[in-house]
Amino acid sequence: MQGALFGVAHAYQNLLGIAITGTLGVLMGPIVLASGRNLWLVIIGHGLFDASRFVCFISKARRLADLCGARGSGVKNAPSNCY
Repeated sequence: MQGALFGVAHAYQNLLGIAITGTLGVLMGPIVLASGRNLWLVIIGHGLFDASRFVCFISKARRLADLCGARGSGVKNAPSNCY
């Protein structure tokens, strides 16, 4: 129940964000209980998850910037969403 509420609290992230966050909340709940209600494991897990998402975001942004930068030089197959 708490995991689902945790997911709904992240409604600003859209439906996929709610689903991912809610799932993580449900999965991390038993970890907290198994560790004697020690939050450090899930705090570290949360930080690692956020850091991995940040790395993926930066990597994707750089690839898109490279493709969009190449578009002006006549490279074919550049994405149509380049501004």
